[in-house]
Amino acid sequence: MAKKQRVPVPASPPTRPGARMAFYRHQHRPTKLSQQLCADVMGVSVSLWRQWEYGTRTPDVEQWLGIADLLGQPVKRFIGPGAIGVDLAQPAGSAAVKAVRDALYGIGPQSSAVAAAVLAADVAALWGQWQGNAAGRYASVGAQLPALIATAEATVRSLDGDERRAAHRSASTLYQLVWAYARARGAHNWALLAADKSRVHAENADDPESLITATWGSAAMLSTTHDADASYSLLRGAIGRLESGIADASAVEVALIGQMNLLSAVQAVRLRRPDEALAALDVAGRIARLLVERGNPPWTITAFDETNVMIHRATVELERSRYPQAVRLGELVDLTACRSVERRVAHLVHMAHSYRRAGQDMAAVTMLVQAVEDSAEETGSLILARETVHQLARKPRPAYAPQLRRVLETLDMAS
Repeated sequence: MAKKQRVPVPASPPTRPGARMAFYRHQHRPTKLSQQLCADVMGVSVSLWRQWEYGTRTPDVEQWLGIADLLGQPVKRFIGPGAIGVDLAQPAGSAAVKAVRDALYGIGPQSSAVAAAVLAADVAALWGQWQGNAAGRYASVGAQLPALIATAEATVRSLDGDERRAAHRSASTLYQLVWAYARARGAHNWALLAADKSRVHAENADDPESLITATWGSAAMLSTTHDADASYSLLRGAIGRLESGIADASAVEVALIGQMNLLSAVQAVRLRRPDEALAALDVAGRIARLLVERGNPPWTITAFDETNVMIHRATVELERSRYPQAVRLGELVDLTACRSVERRVAHLVHMAHSYRRAGQDMAAVTMLVQAVEDSAEETGSLILARETVHQLARKPRPAYAPQLRRVLETLDMAS
C-alpha cells in the first residue's frame, strides 16, 4: 500500500491563512501539535480543521481567536498580510508587551514606594490616557505600566492600616488597566492573571467599589476567552447580591451594576437566551436613567452611561445575527456623547460588520473610515475590523474602492 505523501512544511510563514495555521502548528514547542489534537481543543471535527488548513473552509472571527490562542500566535498573523499587509516577523509593540508581562510576574525592574495619594493620582492619570483618544495610547500606556506596577507593589508593602488599604485599592484599579491592555494585545493568558491580581488587591482593600470592579473585570476576561457560561454565572451572581442595595449604593457602584447587566446581556445572547439578554438591557437602561436623575456623573473606568446602553442594544442584535436590527439601533447612537475611544471604535467596527452582512458595503466602508479617523491604532487592534476589511477587499466596487484602499493603507501603517 502506497505511503501517504506528506505536504512539506515551508521554512517561513506562508501567505495563505490556512497554510499559516499548518506552519505554526508544526512550529509549536515543546512539541508540534497534531491536527486531531487541535480539532479536539477547538471542539470541531478533524475534517473541518483540515479544511481550514487547506483553505476550502474559513474560520469565523471567534474561531480565529481560539486558533491564535491554541497556536500561541497573535491573531493578526492569520488575517494578514493578504488582507492588510501585516508584518509577520514580529508583532507590533512586542518589546513593550514583554516588559509589561515581566512586571506582572514580578521579574521586571524594581521601584521605590510612594505615598498612597501619589499612587492613586498616577493610576488615575494613566487610566485617563487609556480612555482618551490621544494617538499612540498603546505605546504610551505600555511604556509606563511596568514601572507603575513595580511602584504599586512596593507601595503596598511599605504601608499599613488605612494607607495600605488605599494602596491596595489603587493597585486593584491599576491591574484592571493591565488586563485591558493585555486583552487588547491578545495576551489572554496573563490578562487573566492581571484580572486575578485586581481581585486580590480589591479584597485586601476591603472596598466595595474595587470588589465590584474586579468582579466585572474577571467576567469581561472570561467573555474574551469565550467562556460565556462562566462569565454569565459570575455576573448574575454578583448582580443578585448587589441589586437589593442599589438605593444606598454610590454612583460608581450603581454604574458598575449597570455595566454588569450590559455584559451579562451579551453573554446571555451567546448562550441562546435572548429574553434574558433583553431583560438585562432594560435593567441597564433604568440604571443609566437613575444616574442621570441623581445628577451623578456617569463616568467610571467601565464608561457606563445611556450611550453605552444603546451601543450594547445594537451589539446584542449583532450577536443574534439580526443585522438589519443591529444597523437600525446602531444608527441611533450618538458617539459624540461617548468619551471612551475604545467604545467608539468598537461600535463603528460593529456597525461596519452589520452593514456588510446586511448587504450595504458602501455604508460598511464609511463606518471603517470613521473608525480609523478616530483611532487607526485602536481599529487595527480589533480582529473584527480586520476580518471585515478582508471581506470587503475581496471584490471591492469602484464606488468605494478608493476609500477602502485608504483604510487598508492606514491599518497597515497602524499595525
